[in-house]
Amino acid sequence: MLTIREKFGEEKMKITYVGDANNVSRSLAKIATRMGYPMTICGPENFRLEPMPGLHQTASLEEALDGSKVVYTDVWVSMGDEHEQEHRMKVFQSFQVSERVMGMADPKAIFMHCLPARRGLEVTDGVMDGSQSVIYDQAENRLHAQKALIYRVLGL
Repeated sequence: MLTIREKFGEEKMKITYVGDANNVSRSLAKIATRMGYPMTICGPENFRLEPMPGLHQTASLEEALDGSKVVYTDVWVSMGDEHEQEHRMKVFQSFQVSERVMGMADPKAIFMHCLPARRGLEVTDGVMDGSQSVIYDQAENRLHAQKALIYRVLGL
């Protein structure tokens, strides 16, 4: 959320997460909706989060990305789900964040990924390395946030 705030200030723009309803999408949905951001998760129907206030879920990329200024994704196969890899690769193939998919979002949209990414699977090289990508700003912000958390936990 720090990276989003850095890029857009106080504006409560639409955030769209594309892919698996995993720990990353769940955490993002919880914080985004609590902070008043419109939040959509776009993925296959069998891979959805539990309903929560302010969260919209759809399988339509066009619907999910319309007006979105943040496009976020993560790996399709999380730790512990490796036994589902073959199935997930097929099911999520149409949810790859490509230049075409980014083109469905707002022209000023940013791309986010918590890393590490599997290039060519959930995201194309062109998006990862493109001008809309803020993945390295996001990683730097995560480093500083983790340092602050450690500082607080240790009571320093």
